[in-house]
Amino acid sequence: MPTSFWKISTNTKTEEKCKKILNKVKALLNQPAIEVTYEPHWDTKEFSGSFQLRSNSSSKEELMFELILLGQQIGYDWQLNGSIDRQTSAHSTRFMVSGIVFAEWHVDIPDEWLDLLRESKHKPLED
Repeated sequence: MPTSFWKISTNTKTEEKCKKILNKVKALLNQPAIEVTYEPHWDTKEFSGSFQLRSNSSSKEELMFELILLGQQIGYDWQLNGSIDRQTSAHSTRFMVSGIVFAEWHVDIPDEWLDLLRESKHKPLED
C-alpha cells in the first residue's frame, strides 16, 4: 500500500494555530492522516505540519491521479518534480485555505510496481 508524505507550511507562530489549519486541510482531503507532526521553522519560527496518507491505488497511474486530485482539493498551480518512475513530488504556493504559505507532497513508487514496469518493457509487442 503506497504512502504519500505531505508537509504544509503555515504563517502561524503557534502549534495550536497550525493544528487548526491542518484540520481544515485534512477535512478537505477527506482521508485519514497518519503520523501527524508539528514543528517550528528553525529561522522564522512559523509552524509546519506533516502527515502521511495511505493509498489503495493498484497502479502507478492511479496513484499519480489520486495525488494530483488530492492536491487540487487544497490548492492549485502544483509543480511536479522528480522521476515519475521512482519518486514523484509536487509543491505549490497557492491555496484555498488561509494561512498556508507552502505545501508539498512526495511519494516513493513501490518496488513491486517498478518490477512490473521493467518486465513490461522487455516483453515483445504482440500483433
